[in-house]
Amino acid sequence: MPKASLLSFGIFAAATLSSQAVIVWTGASDSNPFNDANWDFSGSSVSNITPNGLILDDLTVSNVGFAASGNAGVGFSDFALGDGFSLTITGTSFDLTGTDGFAGSGNDANTEIINLIDSTSSIQYISQGIILNVDGTSSLTVRGGGDGINSQIADTRINLSTGGTLTMSSAAELDEQIGEGDIFVNGTQVTLGNKATLLSGTGATVTGIPEPSSTALLGLGGVALILRRRK
Repeated sequence: MPKASLLSFGIFAAATLSSQAVIVWTGASDSNPFNDANWDFSGSSVSNITPNGLILDDLTVSNVGFAASGNAGVGFSDFALGDGFSLTITGTSFDLTGTDGFAGSGNDANTEIINLIDSTSSIQYISQGIILNVDGTSSLTVRGGGDGINSQIADTRINLSTGGTLTMSSAAELDEQIGEGDIFVNGTQVTLGNKATLLSGTGATVTGIPEPSSTALLGLGGVALILRRRK
């Protein structure tokens, strides 16, 4: 995917964060994300969350004080965002247990965005055109093997910021997803050729690191400062 496209994702994500979402997590009943009693729908035309059904509004989960964790209990179930909508998770953990995962609408335009901010999330899979942004204080675990980042229906991407951590089911699964072009760092697509310059870590867990060009610029800035002080 072109870098320009991923840049537009970042702009879209920033716009999403600045707007007020209308479905808000309360955790009023239990920790299960599929339990409607845990969400405030009062500002939305949406009235429930149906497993595998598209959620046609933005959602926020923030600082809940305990882990949001659960599953639909009906096999592989999507927590699915509709075209153009987002889920922003801030300062907490949000896990889809069992065999459940995040999904989009199947649109290659990648307008469904999940933002993970100072948070953790564990899911079985991500699929159908979602872009999942992991900021530098967050970590994401994708438990499923055999295409845990599934782009068969629509391009699906995980974008790590510097410091963001991703754990796949195995080192082999990680390399498979990199080979399929599904992982990005700061908007740059990771390949098997540039993996060592964009990701640190061994085995199934990796962390986004700055591109060498960015590091070089920082280094040059430091050298310039030292020379200035010597004068």
